[in-house]
Amino acid sequence: NLSNRHARSSLGKVLTGSGLAMLCLGGGCGPQKLENQQDPPTAKSNPAHLASNTETPKRIVSLAPSVTEWLYQLGAGESLAGRTDFCMAPVEARHLPSIGRMDQPNLEALVGLNPDLVIATTMTPEATVSQIKELGIPVERHNHEGIDSLMKSIDQIGEITGQSEAAQEARATVTAALKQNAQPASGQLPR
Repeated sequence: NLSNRHARSSLGKVLTGSGLAMLCLGGGCGPQKLENQQDPPTAKSNPAHLASNTETPKRIVSLAPSVTEWLYQLGAGESLAGRTDFCMAPVEARHLPSIGRMDQPNLEALVGLNPDLVIATTMTPEATVSQIKELGIPVERHNHEGIDSLMKSIDQIGEITGQSEAAQEARATVTAALKQNAQPASGQLPR
């Protein structure tokens, strides 16, 4: 679809200068994972996690701006059924129903959207994730704290949505942008 191709082609433009810093909006590319800290379970690391829904989800609710943006970037934006108040990009996302805050979503509004999957980040409190699971809604909880975790999340979102090839392209673009931004400008020494 034309809008999906446009979203992917614009990824390279987003990943320069301050755009690179915005990569993890809503998940924060903060400190790297502690040595003994494990990533939360996902469909890939725990196949039983989504056992009730083995098909590609058609109605996803995103609980984080970074997840919403990656779904669109990977060409899976059409599968979004809802978002939080903080999910304002891309512009298309603003037309989706909001379920409120990412840390305290309106559970009645969430259930009303009839999602077959909710994707959250580790910024979503475990108690909120548990409440959603108690409603019988599968939840994927992704770690966006650090580049390695973000890259793993891109792969997982690609796999979950049937957009693995787009995820590989996105990873390559992110990696290239990181390498380019790590190099000092020609003739200038880092300060």
